[in-house]
Amino acid sequence: PKHVAREPVNAKPLVSVAPPSAVAPSTATITKSPVTMTSRRSPLLLFLLLLLTPLTAAFYLPGIAPVDYDEGGEIPVFANKVTSPTIKVPFGYYSIPACPPPQGEKHGKHRNLGQVLAGERADATGFEISMKVDAYCKTLCTKSLDADEVKRWKRLISKDYRVRLNVDNMPVVVEGVTATGKPAFQMGYPLGAEVGSDMFIYNHLRFVVQYHRQEFSHEDLSISSSDGPSYRVVGFKVEPVSAKTCAVDREGNAASNATDAPLQKLEEGAIKFTYDVVFQESALKWATRWDPLLNPSPEQKQVQWFSIMNSIMVTIFLSGIVALVMLRTVHQDFMRYNQLEDEEELQDESGWKLVHGDVFRPPPYTALFAVLNGAGAQVFAVMLVTIFFAAGGFLSP
Repeated sequence: PKHVAREPVNAKPLVSVAPPSAVAPSTATITKSPVTMTSRRSPLLLFLLLLLTPLTAAFYLPGIAPVDYDEGGEIPVFANKVTSPTIKVPFGYYSIPACPPPQGEKHGKHRNLGQVLAGERADATGFEISMKVDAYCKTLCTKSLDADEVKRWKRLISKDYRVRLNVDNMPVVVEGVTATGKPAFQMGYPLGAEVGSDMFIYNHLRFVVQYHRQEFSHEDLSISSSDGPSYRVVGFKVEPVSAKTCAVDREGNAASNATDAPLQKLEEGAIKFTYDVVFQESALKWATRWDPLLNPSPEQKQVQWFSIMNSIMVTIFLSGIVALVMLRTVHQDFMRYNQLEDEEELQDESGWKLVHGDVFRPPPYTALFAVLNGAGAQVFAVMLVTIFFAAGGFLSP
């Protein structure tokens, strides 16, 4: 018998679908690509973003922007550290028995990476200085010294320790004169002086702040907020004095010269620490304010040339020793290779020829080795760029 295939009841009829090429153009649906629409709108969006971008101003290099002060504006004074030219062990400013910090706050402004690596500090001090406001015989504190503190003071004075302060990143200096009559500067001021068997403490400081008046408007490279003239600090000098008394008249001027007063002997008891502030206008601009401090004297130039020649001679001597050792090692290997006659002995590699096998041998920690090489290359590149900008005069010390 013949079997007849019957169509199921729920089966759907077959529908033939024509290929896309068979569809008539009139019935085809044309759609625009979203990529095309976005590419057309991108210039408009970019233009709107440029309109919304706020106006900015750039100035100098990061971290060395000048600071403008208004008349009467506060100028903070920070303490760096206490150093000695004979002993290479520095101390913190508040490690010596000096006046306590204002309101118990020892830490001042934040330091950058270079200051941290150099071991510099920026501790807050109790000195109050306002731009173009002279002050005389201002009291810093009155401190009572006991026997232990007096011994510590005497030890620091005998070791020629000096206090280093900073104002607007300018170090305090003591101005002097060389044998040739040229001005010379010493970083920091001494804690006291030793005269015979007695020691005297410098409890009175005369600060001289040199400033330069800006000639451009505040819309330029300025950080000042008022509409009046602005000033920049270009020098910070000090004259330490030992005096028991310091008095002022009704107008605030110095009534008696501190140098005419009796010297303050370093002994147990209460000692009053005072200071004066005098402002002097200077024609020196902010960009060249480090030139007087970096201008070496003839004595310093002679010492620098001696150090340079000493370093060159030591380098040449050590390089000659290393070259001599290498030459003798290679020469002995060459002589031994020339005396070999057997091919098996020639194939035997020893001595410095084994280095070529280490060149193609990967290190045990390849990823760490690559990271260290990359970091070292970046540090070396930053060092070269920094030296380039410093040699061009773009960076302050």
